[in-house]
Amino acid sequence: MHELMQYFSLYQSGVGRNSMLHQVPMRHLIQVRLLFAKSGIKVKVRFRGPRAHNRGRGVNTRSSTCLKNDAVTFAVYRD
Repeated sequence: MHELMQYFSLYQSGVGRNSMLHQVPMRHLIQVRLLFAKSGIKVKVRFRGPRAHNRGRGVNTRSSTCLKNDAVTFAVYRD
């Protein structure tokens, strides 16, 4: 685990945050998932960025959700 967090130290969440990593660029998604899987830690990934596909959704829902296709970054939470 220490090795994993050292590799992604630029994206480590600060004290008082619920996420383990945040603002990680989408290009690292597969690598992050593989590293957590190898370490045996179950995580949730939440995508962040603009929501282009807003059909039939209210303003609050659009701002709190993001599809993988639209994501610019993601955050990692312990499951």
